[in-house]
Parts: sequence; structure tokens; C-alpha cells
Amino acid sequence: MQFSPEPELDNKLRRVLVVARHEFWSTVSRVGYIVTLIGMPIALVVITLLPALSIALSGGPQALTGLKDPDEVTVIGLVDEASPAAASPEAIAWHNQDQALAAEEKRALSESPSQVDPASWRDSRDRGGFQPDARVEIRRYSDEEAATQAVRTGEADAVWIFPSTYWRTPDVTILIGRTSPTKWRVHPGHRAIIRLARTSIAERTALDQASKDRLIKVLETEYKLVGLEGEADTDARTTRESFTALLMPAVFGSFFAVIIFVASGYLLDSVGEEKETRILEILLASVTPEDLLLGKMLGLGVAGLLQTLLMALLGLGPLIILGSLTLGLGQLLAMFVCAALGYAMYASLMGASGAIASNRIEGRQTSAAWTITASLPFFLFPVFIVEGEQLVAVVLSLFPLTAPVAMILRLGAGAVPAWQLMVSLATMTATAWLAWRFGSRVFRIAILMTGSRPPLRTIWSWIRTG
Repeated sequence: MQFSPEPELDNKLRRVLVVARHEFWSTVSRVGYIVTLIGMPIALVVITLLPALSIALSGGPQALTGLKDPDEVTVIGLVDEASPAAASPEAIAWHNQDQALAAEEKRALSESPSQVDPASWRDSRDRGGFQPDARVEIRRYSDEEAATQAVRTGEADAVWIFPSTYWRTPDVTILIGRTSPTKWRVHPGHRAIIRLARTSIAERTALDQASKDRLIKVLETEYKLVGLEGEADTDARTTRESFTALLMPAVFGSFFAVIIFVASGYLLDSVGEEKETRILEILLASVTPEDLLLGKMLGLGVAGLLQTLLMALLGLGPLIILGSLTLGLGQLLAMFVCAALGYAMYASLMGASGAIASNRIEGRQTSAAWTITASLPFFLFPVFIVEGEQLVAVVLSLFPLTAPVAMILRLGAGAVPAWQLMVSLATMTATAWLAWRFGSRVFRIAILMTGSRPPLRTIWSWIRTG
């Protein structure tokens, strides 16, 4: 009669699942877990809405910058004491007429300057607000006193003063009402006034009309982004997408790192709590230390995953709805595999750390080294978002202890060479298996120990001999 290992494997699996189920339900039923599960999404929503709420409470972008609402006209005053005039009355009249026609014809820019994009300032006319249909009216004032009073009463948003010495010493003063902290930094009507002044200069030259036009619009440039070798060139209008691309590594790195750290932290606390209450002596009468550790890893891993998925849905939901999520299914799947391998690796290490420690506080102190090591890529975050393949980012994504978070950051930033992803996954898998093998040895011996923490030499002998 031959011995069959299948019944023993079934019993082992059953014991592991019993421990996993117990750890899962005991964790998710805790008040702290429930508060975190409900409170974290609320906190994320509040943090997301706070900037918009604070801007709304302050009066909106117009109150912060001093610019007008889209349906209002920005009045720019002009005191021209220069002789000949720095801005001719004919040019001012043409400007105001053109602005009025633009409003009637609903001529507008295709992009909004509320985005930091140089391409959005290419229009042939100036603007007085954030919206494409905002317009500027230039109004003349007789002297600086009248102009100051106009700014003080809000009749004019800003006044440009060209002194009588302008053609000898071209010093120009700008009067801006102190209506907001940032108003003095905003010069509404800047392009319009500059063009008027250039027009006067051009009229005093003997240049042909084409040269005069070039003088008036000198260096009003368009931008084109030149791709790196092997990449296509892009229009500057698409640069706003780089902001989303900049956020992607941090967002996904944070979500998947939470799975690793939160679930591993639950495991560490669970081991420490059971050591303090001496309940392990009863548990180990029914299950082996390896079954206990594996069951805890499974149950607490699912509890941490549940918590993180809820936060991920709330955090990534708006990106999905707005179509800003540019990552493919393959990248997301690779991120999840990296997070799972990282959890398996660090859960084994933290389980062993919790078994060595005499209480939960000491366990957290012992595991701090693992937490710092795993989160090291976040401290070097800029190397993951710089264009091109950075050596530091590649090394961190291939080194097993930093690979889970580092590879997730790289996947969030863009495509990763297939061979690097395969090598990283292979090293993480091997390290996770070694961490489980050696961590379970330490866990088996140290789990029932009390008193002071064993020295490193003793721990090393446990790892070697099992």
C-alpha cells in the first residue's frame, strides 16, 4: 500500500483557509478598520474638493487674479504724455473696434489660458480674462492723477503711463489696483499695449509694411515639442497632458504601495497582539507555524486589498470618467502582479520581524527598516518621471527589495522594456519565495519565544538550519 500525500495537502490547505478566514473577518470587523474604510474615501473626496472649495470661497479665480468674468470687459487705461504719441489714437480706435467685432462675431481662442500652455497665447488680439471671449477696451486718461482715481474706483483695471521722456528714456509705469494678493503680478492688456507701442515705433521707420508687421509682432512665437530619438514630434497644445502623465506614477504607486504596507502592517500587528496575549500557544496546538503564517498572509492580504480597492475606485474613478486614464490593461495587470509579489515578500519579512519582537511596539521598530527600503523609490520619485530611461530607476526596479514600488512607478510613467519587466518579476518571485522560506523558519522558532529579542547571530543560525 503506497502513501498518498493528497490527504495531508488537503488538510494543510483547509487549515490555511481556516486561519485566513478568521484573520479576514476579525480584521474587517474591527472598529478601526471600518472607520478607515469609510473615513479614507471621505478624506480623499474632501482633499480633492478642498482646492476648488477654497477658490470658490475666496471669490473664484477672478478674485484671486483680479481678472474679469468672461462676460465683462477689462478696461485698460492709457496716459500717453509722449510726443509723438507712444500709441496713436487711430491705433487705439482700431483696437477697440476690433475687440467689439470679436465679441459680436464670437471670435475666440481655441484654447483657454487657464492652462499653463504657451500655445494658448497665440491669438492675434489680447484678452482680459480667463475665457476665450474675454476682451480688452483701451481708454485714454489725461494725466496720472485721473488714471490713479480710475484705478482706485475700479473704473479701470490697470493703467499704463508713458511719460513725456518716453522716446529718450523708455520707462513705463503700470498702475494696478490692489484688489487681490496676486493682482500686482497680473498685467491685463499687456499684449495690446505693447503692440500699440510697437505700431508707433514702426510708423516712424521707413520699413515696408511686411517688415513693420514683423516688428509689431516680433517673437510672438508658436511652440513645437521635438521628441527624443525614436519619438514623434508633438504639438505644444498637448503639453497639458503631461500633467496627467506626471500624476500617474504617483497615483498608481501610492495605491499599490498601500496594499503592500497596509496588509503587511496588519500582519505585523496581528502577530504582535497574539504574542502579547499568549494565544499563540493555543493556536499552535491545531496548526503548524507555517500554516499560521500563510493563513495570516492570505486573510490580511485580502483585507488590505479590499480597503485599497475602495480608495482606488474613488481616486481613479474621475480619471476613468474624464478619459484621462491612459494606461492599458496590460500595465494595470503588471502593476497588480508587482504589488502581489511585493506583499508576499514583505509580509514574510514582517511576519518574521513580528515573531522576533517581544511586543507590537518593538515589532514596528524592527520592521521600520523594511518599510523604508520598500518606500525608497518614493524618495527618488523625480528619476521616474524624467524623460528617457534613468539608470537609477532601472536599478531600483530590478533590485528585488525596491522592485515592487519602483516597477509600479515606471509602469505608471510609461512603457517599460519587456526584458526589464520579466527580469524584475523573476527576481521578485525568487525573493518572495526565499523570504517565505527563511521567514517561516524564523517565525516557527521565534513565535513562542518571550523576553528580549534574540541577537542577529542566533537569527542567522535559524535561517541556515531551519
